Amino acid sequence: MEKLLNALRKLAEQVESSNARDDHGHPLKKLKALRDARRRNLRAARSHLCGRRWRGEGQVAWAGTIQSGWPSTGCGGNLSPSTSSATIPRRSGTSLQRGHRMLKQLAAFFAILLVFSAAFILAEKQFSPLFQSCVSQESEGQQTAKEGNGSLGAVTIPYARCTSRFVDAHGVGITALASLVIAAFTGTLWIATSRQGLLTFDSLEMARKEFISTHRPRVIVRFIQGPMHDAKGHEFVSVTIVNVGANPATIEAFGGDLARRNSKGEWVPPGLNATPKNIHPVTLISGQRHTFTVTAKTPHTDAEIAADTLDEHELCAVGAVNYRDGNRVSRETGFFRIYDETSKRFIAPNNTEFEYQD
Repeated sequence: MEKLLNALRKLAEQVESSNARDDHGHPLKKLKALRDARRRNLRAARSHLCGRRWRGEGQVAWAGTIQSGWPSTGCGGNLSPSTSSATIPRRSGTSLQRGHRMLKQLAAFFAILLVFSAAFILAEKQFSPLFQSCVSQESEGQQTAKEGNGSLGAVTIPYARCTSRFVDAHGVGITALASLVIAAFTGTLWIATSRQGLLTFDSLEMARKEFISTHRPRVIVRFIQGPMHDAKGHEFVSVTIVNVGANPATIEAFGGDLARRNSKGEWVPPGLNATPKNIHPVTLISGQRHTFTVTAKTPHTDAEIAADTLDEHELCAVGAVNYRDGNRVSRETGFFRIYDETSKRFIAPNNTEFEYQD
């Protein structure tokens, strides 16, 4: 300890004097060199203090004063006279809150019990002739036995005895009243449980609707096969749709038509009519397909064959599918495909407005 104090005094003297020197005895003419020397001496003092603490020598009492701030010792505190190696544990805030909550519950219970007891005694005193006569007799007896005694026992003992007699005399009625109270409490509990069940059901229903809205079904046209001819000479195609969404889709209406248009984009007679019409509902789960047949309104004539050969007309398959999801939200998918003579299949046009998915 004396070595540490001597080193600190030496450092203070070097700071005050103009002939401050470093570890090798050279003059310290620059402020940076002076700070470095100060740090080295304080580091040595810190190491010495930590060694004394870990050897169990206890708290250090300092003699001498240095006005500058004390550096950290690195061994559980600051290098200052007030440093102590003891650590004070703190109670958890959660346990304190739990204890306060329990005390509040006990206080509320005893308060309710006291209120019910006072109400019971007041009721029997006001409405029971048997209790009133009993209290009068007991009070007269207490006054005869102890004249002038105004202690608390002289007041409470008659009430306790009379209450006991009142309970014995009206035990059946009190039991019936208690049964009614229990029945009322059970009914209240049933109502609260029923409401809680309804709230839980509403929460589940809301979660289900949210899931359906975020994982909606999606009906698309997978492909169109044809054209083919039936026995009456009408052209027809097979339109295959599929649900590529996550949840089931219920098909409620479908409309489609085979029609031709000229090079100007005008529909040739008899025109186009692809308005969706209600059908028997068809439910498609995710990945399931369904096929509709679309037939032309008129037979395929020789004039139409010649116009197709000369590329004057183009055959189009047009239609729409109306479906709804589990939330009964209605959606529609429209398709518009043009028959390509080279590939012998129906392809979508470059204009994406003709095909859509709500």
